[in-house]
Amino acid sequence: AFDYVQCVTFSIEAGIFLLLQSFWNYLSNIVAKKTFMSSFEFRFYIVWALVSVATYPILQWAFRDDPIKREAIPQLTYSCEAFLVACLGIRTHFRFKRVIGITQKNNANGRKNIIIKLSYFKDMNKLMTVILFIYSIGFIILCVDGLLPNPVINQNKFAMDAIMANTNVCTVYLLIILISIFHPR
Repeated sequence: AFDYVQCVTFSIEAGIFLLLQSFWNYLSNIVAKKTFMSSFEFRFYIVWALVSVATYPILQWAFRDDPIKREAIPQLTYSCEAFLVACLGIRTHFRFKRVIGITQKNNANGRKNIIIKLSYFKDMNKLMTVILFIYSIGFIILCVDGLLPNPVINQNKFAMDAIMANTNVCTVYLLIILISIFHPR
């Protein structure tokens, strides 16, 4: 039962990370009146989030007979998805810079407040991207090592605890950043 709860958690988190990509577009349209991405890309992120919601319980069910794979495969899938979202965060950073640059050129005096808001969200995206990279890489290392016939890291208590502690701290930072994005200052 715990594994299914974990998969539901992965589904929710992956969905939030992906829908956040669409939120940046919404935010750019509302704050700066500038489009951030194409409507196809916007819809793609929504569909990807919906597919992710179904993926983790299906993986859990598919590997139900192997206790190692039942735990490691959904975690590996989640960590790879988090890594991809971190890569998307790099692209989002450059999009924020472009929108801020366009807004500054159009009317720097009247749009100072808009530039400040966009800069804040750009910084939140940058922090989230860095933390997602650290978070996902730690998860990937643990999952791949756990799937090996002779796991090295998972047999070393200190190494495993250090990576897990790092991953857990990243989880706390991600939650703080998500709160800061949806409830700024």
